[in-house]
Amino acid sequence: MYRYIRKARIDSRISQQRMADLLGISRKTYYEIENGIRIPRTDVFYNISVITGVSISFLYGNEDKNTIDSLGVLFKRLSQNDKKTYIDEINFVIKGYLR
Repeated sequence: MYRYIRKARIDSRISQQRMADLLGISRKTYYEIENGIRIPRTDVFYNISVITGVSISFLYGNEDKNTIDSLGVLFKRLSQNDKKTYIDEINFVIKGYLR
């Protein structure tokens, strides 16, 4: 897992110090997460996903960055109105496939 956390940070061009600051943890703690010494708390793990724009599955080692939990990252950034619009569109598509 830690290798993918590091890869996501590097691919996002974020320094360890900046990532630690964004996560509200010390650089030492972040260094330990990224080097497999410490397992991140759930909230920190989720926030790494949000900050780097990769899915939680990717951070666990699934190299396919386009998994369903990527939607959670994208939806978090939308307004309530936009979320409703997208959900309505998705439901329309699903109903079309079920016919």
